Amino acid sequence: MSPGFSGPSSTRTPPARFCYTSGTTGEPKGVLYSNRSMLLHTFFLIATRPDLFAHNRTILPVVPLFHANAWSLPYVTPLTGCPIILPGAKLDGPTLYDLMESEGVGGRLGRADGVARACSRSSRSAGASPRSSRRS
Repeated sequence: MSPGFSGPSSTRTPPARFCYTSGTTGEPKGVLYSNRSMLLHTFFLIATRPDLFAHNRTILPVVPLFHANAWSLPYVTPLTGCPIILPGAKLDGPTLYDLMESEGVGGRLGRADGVARACSRSSRSAGASPRSSRRS
């Protein structure tokens, strides 16, 4: 080893991601995620929700990527072979309904009940229901 080279970190928990909030629910705060914690969370989701990630279901998260790392879905989906559809900034009912139909979404994740109601209204006005009306 050449002089001055310290080699890789010996810690098992090097930082992988830092998420900072402006304090919408109180004081500003930040969370530092380690590679290990993100990997364990990803494996936990795969192990506890095999129904959600089975049969290469197309997943539509209706949650911002900064919110709990989008529940690790950007990591879970490639490991399970499930396509992930990221909806972008427009989370209104008609846009989500069209996206669910065009991409063949098999599962949507989120607790945005207002968005779900708007999507349901859009499907009723179109005289149909989206391929997945199931919230996982």
